[in-house]
Amino acid sequence: MRTFILSTIVALLAISPAAAQNGATSPLAGVWVQDDGAATVRIAPCGANFCGTMIAEKLQPGDPSQLGQTVIRDIRANGKKGWAGKYIADGSSFGTRIKQSSANAMAVKICAFAFACETLRFNRVQ
Repeated sequence: MRTFILSTIVALLAISPAAAQNGATSPLAGVWVQDDGAATVRIAPCGANFCGTMIAEKLQPGDPSQLGQTVIRDIRANGKKGWAGKYIADGSSFGTRIKQSSANAMAVKICAFAFACETLRFNRVQ
């Protein structure tokens, strides 16, 4: 019994705090598709926070591909019943706020400046 307890403690200590904090129980973890079908993003733990990776996209002529790239970094709870992070595009980083209206719907607000924002709506597919 003592060996079991000791091995359990060692196993628990081996889990990084980030992995324990960001386990699969997060309401954001999963695959989300933009309401117009233009983008599909997988949100999963990365480092101490979460990241969103582009896993499918429908491009307009001249648009650069972001397929396989991390498009949202450092997603973390912001204390206002939502999350904050950074949207990455064309080498630039923009402030991002994420709010869920239900378990399967979220809005991602991306702001270049306080007055220049765009809100994208996503629905969970997985």
